[in-house]
Amino acid sequence: MTTRFRLNAVLDLRRRRVETLEQELAVLERQRAERQAAIAAIHRAMERIQAALREQQASGRLKIREIAQLHGYAGRLESELANEKLLLADLEARCAAKRAELVAAQQERKAIEKLKERAEAQAAHEARTQELRALAEIATVRFNLRRRGSLAGGG
Repeated sequence: MTTRFRLNAVLDLRRRRVETLEQELAVLERQRAERQAAIAAIHRAMERIQAALREQQASGRLKIREIAQLHGYAGRLESELANEKLLLADLEARCAAKRAELVAAQQERKAIEKLKERAEAQAAHEARTQELRALAEIATVRFNLRRRGSLAGGG
């Protein structure tokens, strides 16, 4: 005799919710990694600009036009860096919120899974109890039949 867990539909919903949140978190984490990579690339570009400016100074021949272009490029990079840092901060906050949401969803799922385990254990216990009662009843009937002589020499 199998009993159906009444909250199976809810458990399925909770499992799907956890999967969805895991996927959403993975997307956010990938976007965060992309922003970090963009920031690292900007830092490398800024280092190259600094190296080019140092090279200009070391050469003794200052090329004003090139220096102005490098400074203009550095300014654009700084603006881009500030923008990327804002995007990264936003993504980090969204990742943290999504992670908290995922943990809450996992806890809800685990709570329902525990209820299911308890219900299954209770059903198994009831089935064992019912089986033992049936065996006891069979043993009692056999004993009574033997006492009356109906099963003399049998079984």
